[in-house]
Amino acid sequence: MLACGLLGEVVRELYTKQGQARQTDIARDSMAEVKLEKRIERMRESTSVDPAELHSIPIALGFGFRPAKGDHRLYFHPRLRFPVGVDPRQPLLPVYVRKALIAIDEVMNDAHE
Repeated sequence: MLACGLLGEVVRELYTKQGQARQTDIARDSMAEVKLEKRIERMRESTSVDPAELHSIPIALGFGFRPAKGDHRLYFHPRLRFPVGVDPRQPLLPVYVRKALIAIDEVMNDAHE
């Protein structure tokens, strides 16, 4: 009888810890999403975007990339029909930022639907 009671307490404690871990994971994921949205908003408002910043946001959203001609990069995602090309010069030209933001918005909108 004592063993069953002790075992029950251990199992309850494990479930409690797992539940807390799940809540922590959910909170961490939502915080990461908020930070990502803030970074995207900063990129929208900025006149000068760093190539590393533009690279990190699509990668965080599940984009893949491959090198293209020269130092250009092609970003692709299963939800996009066409890849997005970027020339990572410093600072990025506004046309590359606009194209990347359009692709990011399209992927994020599909994810929320």
